[in-house]
Amino acid sequence: MSDLALSDRRNRGEFLIITTEALEHAVELLADEKRERYPVMIVTKEKILDEFQDEGDGEDVAIRKFLLYAALNWRITPGRVILAGNVDSIPTHIEPSEAKDGEDIASDHYYANLAGNLIPNLTVARLPTSDPDEMEEICLKAINYKFKNGDWVRNVCLIAYNEPRFIDCSDEIYDAIHHRYNTVKRYANSSTRTDVINTLNQGTIITNYRGHGAPNCWAGSNGFSRTHVRGLRTESMSPLVNGIACLNSHIDWGQICFGETWVNHKKAIGFLGASRLSYTPWNTPFSIYLLEAIMKGRDTPGGIMNYAKTQLLRHHDCEYARDHLRMYLHMGDPELELFEVNTRPAKIYWDKDHHDAFVHSAEPGQNYSRLGNNLRSHGHTIDEYDDPITMDKLEGYDILILPDPDTALEDDEIEDIKEWVKNGHGLFVLCVHKHSVHMRAVNRLIQSFGMDLTGSIDAREVRGFRRHRTTECVNRFQSAGETLGELELSGNAMEIARFSGSHTFAAAINFGFGKVMVVADSDVFKNRFVTPDGLIFVNNTMRWLQRYGGKGRRIRDMWAQHIEGVGPVYGQVLTSANIMTISDLSEIDPVYLSSKIDIPLSVLVSLKVRAQLAMDVETDKEAFERILNWNLYRILSTPTNEICLVSKQSERAVEDLKFNIGQLFITMNNWVLRDLKLGYLFTKDQ
Repeated sequence: MSDLALSDRRNRGEFLIITTEALEHAVELLADEKRERYPVMIVTKEKILDEFQDEGDGEDVAIRKFLLYAALNWRITPGRVILAGNVDSIPTHIEPSEAKDGEDIASDHYYANLAGNLIPNLTVARLPTSDPDEMEEICLKAINYKFKNGDWVRNVCLIAYNEPRFIDCSDEIYDAIHHRYNTVKRYANSSTRTDVINTLNQGTIITNYRGHGAPNCWAGSNGFSRTHVRGLRTESMSPLVNGIACLNSHIDWGQICFGETWVNHKKAIGFLGASRLSYTPWNTPFSIYLLEAIMKGRDTPGGIMNYAKTQLLRHHDCEYARDHLRMYLHMGDPELELFEVNTRPAKIYWDKDHHDAFVHSAEPGQNYSRLGNNLRSHGHTIDEYDDPITMDKLEGYDILILPDPDTALEDDEIEDIKEWVKNGHGLFVLCVHKHSVHMRAVNRLIQSFGMDLTGSIDAREVRGFRRHRTTECVNRFQSAGETLGELELSGNAMEIARFSGSHTFAAAINFGFGKVMVVADSDVFKNRFVTPDGLIFVNNTMRWLQRYGGKGRRIRDMWAQHIEGVGPVYGQVLTSANIMTISDLSEIDPVYLSSKIDIPLSVLVSLKVRAQLAMDVETDKEAFERILNWNLYRILSTPTNEICLVSKQSERAVEDLKFNIGQLFITMNNWVLRDLKLGYLFTKDQ
C-alpha cells in the first residue's frame, strides 16, 4: 500500500483493490500479478474512512467519495476496482428502487456510477469473501486462469427454464454465436440436470442461464441448488457464469448466495447476477447484449458487463432498466482475458547485422543454436538478416531479437524499431557488457525504454525473479564466467530479475502497443551456458511479447477499415466520405459533417475527441513518455456511447487534453453537452 495520503494527487492507481486491513495480505499476490499491466494500489477501507468519511456518511458513501476524488485528481486515475470482501467487510450500497415504491436494491454499480447518470465510469467487481484463506485461494485461481488450455475454451453452454420466453432468448443467443463457439443447448424441455452437470464438467468458457431464480438456486428440472454447484468438477475448467434471473446475487441476503457459492468454491471464474427481482423485458435484452459484447471483441468480464449495461440504458431507458443496471453485479476478477489461451507461434526477425550471432548453426561455441532449436520446437519461425534494420524489413514480423549488439544502431534504425514496437510488436535485447564500446552501442537503443547497461558485477548466478509471466517456472540463470551485466532503470521500466541482492539483470516495459524485454548478459542464453530455466524464460518471453501487441494491431486495422467503435454501418458512411484514418477523423468539423452524412452529432464529437487524443499521444513524444502505454489502447477501444465528457471552464483544460489523459477535462460548448445528453461526465484514461 502506498505511503502517500489518499488525497495526495501524486497517487498512481489504475487498478484498485479496496479491502480491509484483515484481508490486505490475502490480495497481495493478485496485486502483484496485476502490476504486470497496471499501476496497482491496495487501499484499505480503514484508510478511506479516515480520510473521506464525513459525519453522517455511511461506509459506502465514503468509498464512493474516495473513488470520485481519485478519478478527478490522481496522477493516474482508477479505471478498474475490485471490492475484496463480502458485504460485512466492504459494504454494498442500498438504494431505493425507481420502479417499485417501497423496495430497495443492493448495488455495487453505485461505485462505478461516479457521474450520477448510471453509465459505468469504472469497472467494478467483488471478490465476495471475508475469510483470508478463502480470499487468497480465489486470488490464486484468478492468477492461474491465464494457464487455461484445451478445447473446452471454445465451449458455451446455454441453460433455459422451460418457458417460451427463456427458450426464445437463448435461441437468439445461439443463432448469434454457434458459428464461432461450440454451443450446447441445455434447455429444460430437452435436458436434465444431469445433462447440465455433465456439460459443465467437460468445461465451458461461458455458461448462460435464462429462467427463474432465487438467492439459493436456478429453478426448473435442469436447475441447480448451491449443493449442486459445490458438487461440480469445474475447478480446472471454470466458466464465466451469467445468471440472468432473479436474486442469484443477493449479496446482502445474510447467507452465502447462489452466485457467491460459484466463486467462493472456485467452480466459476466469475458470476454475473441480480441482487433483487429482475424482469424479462429487461433481462432478455441484457442477456443478448452480454453475448453481443463477446462477439464484438470484449474479452474481460468487466468489459462485457459494462458494454451490456450501457446498451441496456441506451436502448431501453426507463425506471425498470435503470433498476436492472443497479442490481446486476459481477463477482470475480473483472479483468481476466477469457478467450486468450495460447499465443500463436511468433515470426521472429533475428538480427545479425550488429553482431554475427548464429541461431541456426549447429556448430558448438558462442552461438544460439540451442535457443533457436527450442524456439522452433514451439512452432516459432526465425529468419536471420545481416543488413540494416528498416521498417519495411520488420513488416510481417512479430518479434525482433537483437543478440549481442556490439556495433551501434543508426538513428534511422532506432526510430524505426521504436515506431515498430509502439505499433504492437515485441523487442528482445540480449546485451553484451564486457566492453564500453558494446555498452554504448546497445544503450543508444535501450535508453529509449528507460534502461541503461552500466557494466559488470562479480557474480556467478541469478536467483532473484519478480513474479511475472516471463519468470513462471524459472529459478536460476548461470553466469558464463565470474561476472554478470547490470541494468540501471528509470521511468516505467520494471525489474524482472536481479542478482546479488540489488543488481538488475533483466527488465521489461510496455511501450505503446508493444513490449520490450532487455537482458543484461547474453551469455546465459548461449549454447555452453544456457540452462533449462533459461530456455523456459525465453519461451515465456516470446508469449509475453505477443500478449497484447496483437490486440493493438487489430485496433489499428479496425480504425483503418471502418473507424473502430462506431460499427460497420457508421464506418461505411465515414469511409464513403473519405474519412479513413485517425488523422482524418481528428480534422473533421462534427457540426458540418453531421448535416451532410447520416451519423448523430454526438457520435462524431466523441470520435473527434478520441482521434485528437490519439494523435496527440502518437505525435508528441514528450506526452507519450509521460502517459503509460494503455492510454491509447483504451481510447481506441472505448465504445462511442461510453465516451463521457466534462465541461470545465478553466485555462488548464486545453493542456489537460493534450498532456494529461488522466484528467481528461475537455472544454466543450453547452450545445455539445445538450446534444450529447450525457451531462457532466468524464472518462477514465491515464
